[in-house]
Formats: sequence, C-alpha cells, structure tokens
Amino acid sequence: HGMEHWGIYSEGMHKAFRATEDDWHLSAQDRRGAFQEMVAKKYNCVILPMPTPRKMKNWVDYAFLLAEDYYHKSATGHAEVARRIKRYIREHGVPANPRVNKWVSMDSCNTWFDTGHVTGIGVDHNWQLHQFSETGKFALELHFHKGTITAYNPSNHNMNIYIAYMITSPSNAYPRMTVKIESEHKIAHQQRFVLKETGPEYYRDNPVHIHIMEKLGIMPPGKTYIKFKAIEHRSMPFRLVSVIISNEDMLNSVGQPNGITTWVCQEGCTCYKPGVKSVASLFRCT
Repeated sequence: HGMEHWGIYSEGMHKAFRATEDDWHLSAQDRRGAFQEMVAKKYNCVILPMPTPRKMKNWVDYAFLLAEDYYHKSATGHAEVARRIKRYIREHGVPANPRVNKWVSMDSCNTWFDTGHVTGIGVDHNWQLHQFSETGKFALELHFHKGTITAYNPSNHNMNIYIAYMITSPSNAYPRMTVKIESEHKIAHQQRFVLKETGPEYYRDNPVHIHIMEKLGIMPPGKTYIKFKAIEHRSMPFRLVSVIISNEDMLNSVGQPNGITTWVCQEGCTCYKPGVKSVASLFRCT
C-alpha cells in the first residue's frame, strides 16, 4: 500500500518492506512456467533464471533491475540479461557448425517495431509511421477512421496471416477495431472480426504496454487487403507493428506463440529455429 506514491527506488519503501512481518509471496506463474519449459525442451534451449530473493519481502534488494513501473526491466536489468547470456556462452561455448534448418515454406515476417523501416507490405495514405516510445519503438499509426494494408502471398498455396499490434492492459487505451481480410479475387476468403483488446491472462492486473499477435485467417496466393476500421475511439491511435505470413500455426490453444517465435513483447525477443542450441531468459520479456 502506498507503493505508487513512494516509487520503486524509494529508501522509505524499501525500509518498510524489510521491517514488515507480512507473509509476501509471488503470484502463481505455473502455467507460464510450464509453457517456457515446454518451449526450452522442444527447441533445445537453456533457461537462465534471474536472481530471486529467498524471502519475498527482500525483493527490494533487486529493485534496481526493474523500471519505475515495477514490471519492465530497467537499463541495469537489461545489462544483467546480457551479462548472464555472455557468461553462459563463455562457459559452455556454441556449436562450431550449428544445424540450421531451412524454412519449410515462403514465410514472410515484416516488422518495423525496432527499425522504423516498413517493408513487405503496402499502406494507404491513412497510415503514418511514428516513433511512439522513448526506447525507439515504431508503429504504423491509424489516425483516421479506417485504413488498408496490402500483403502478398508469393506461394502457390494458402498461408496463415497474422498481425501484431499495441495494447495496454488491464485497461486498453487503444481504439476497438474491426478487421476484414479480402483477397484480390474478392470472391472467397472474406473474413471480418473484432480484434481482441486484452493481454495474456498471466499479466493479470499488472499495468503493461505491449504488443500482441493475432491470427487474422487464411490468405490465398496473391494479394490480400487487410481493412481496419475503428468502432470506438480512445486516447491513442491504433498502432500496428508487424504483419506475418506463415505456413505454420504460430499460436497455441490459448492464443500465445507456440515456440516458433517469442517476439510478441515490447522489447523484442529472439526468434529460435529448431535444431539450434539457443539461450532463453526467464525474464518477463515485455
């Protein structure tokens, strides 16, 4: 109580936590932990956990690893991630000739989140590329009632199409949106639905500003038009950060990445391919 007034680096708050006799504990993360273990086992990854206090009231000793929102990592926290990965590589090395599998299909992953360079898609004049974060994150912003993205499937068979877009949770500051996907033939494969507005359930009531992935449907060969329309305006414009075309089913039954990619977080993560010994982190990657 009062943490939001003191701030995460407040000596007064740290002293109060150390002095308390309350029995503090972490919220259950069993489902998320099991998912991480499954991904690590399936793709031959190593999980490097962050330091954790034996008594949860002593979490303040690790406060410097967190940002002021109590959730994301600070610059020091990111440096600690890098340090642990480098140490593991120094101690265990990497394969001299790693086996890297070829993509089984003509996947197309188009993201401008970190680079600010939009490639692989077409946009109409209603979209504006904007750096919306002090950490150098970019999005295509829709400042009008509606806008269209044009994507292209270069293969000769149907592919899955996904997008990633920004949300805030538990209360979403972004507008409610409908999406309609329409092939250039305008006969089949017309699909329309409302984009979801909440983050994964393991965030619970934690305030986060992240991007999430959602499958739009099936994309036939050739051009597909993705038509966005706002049905309720809010304080921030709709922000699109990626368009992905894949032959794989990239989301599992609970709507989260199934291990093909782990990049649906604001800071950006590493994409692992089967057969490559990789290093994963147990940090909350947001």
